[in-house]
Amino acid sequence: MHSSSRVAMGHGGSNVISLPEPRKPELVLTLSEVANHLQLSLSSVKRLVRSGELVSIKIGAARRVRAGDLDDYIASRPPAAANQSPAA
Repeated sequence: MHSSSRVAMGHGGSNVISLPEPRKPELVLTLSEVANHLQLSLSSVKRLVRSGELVSIKIGAARRVRAGDLDDYIASRPPAAANQSPAA
């Protein structure tokens, strides 16, 4: 879904090229931020990452979760049954 910019070159605009729009940087979260957002322990988030249930990326030595991947993980979770009490 990238829109393009048109750039005219030369006189009369006879040489027109399309350039892609610059991409917006994607929000990334630390595992601690993810744990806070999900109201889980850091060890639980690390377990989700290790199992591949929650997609993460490495930036240097740091592990991060893209906001979109966190959204996908949340959307993939089945809704809690009405008779289940929330986990504490």
